[in-house]
Amino acid sequence: EAKAFTGKEPLDALDEIANMVKVAVVKVGSEGSYVKSDGKVYKIESQKVDVVDTTGAGDLFASGFLYGYVNNLPFEEAGRIGTMLASKVITGYGAKLKESDWKNIKGNL
Repeated sequence: EAKAFTGKEPLDALDEIANMVKVAVVKVGSEGSYVKSDGKVYKIESQKVDVVDTTGAGDLFASGFLYGYVNNLPFEEAGRIGTMLASKVITGYGAKLKESDWKNIKGNL
């Protein structure tokens, strides 16, 4: 999405987007993601899982990251939560997590 928006590769896209907003996030799939705010770049590592279906991964990453952000967690922690959610949803089919998955994730926050 960042490339489609800017026409640039991930880190250059991150820089361009960060010039427009307070907090910029660029996802790079199995390579994790980057967050930039106040001129500082944070690298968020991916979680290695067996991918079945990527449906919902972006939305769940966003929801986890935003949860961390609005709760004033450090960007690395917000990114870790987003990554945890995205990594879980891609191990099965569809965009929904099971109730047992949510309980497990909440236990790891």
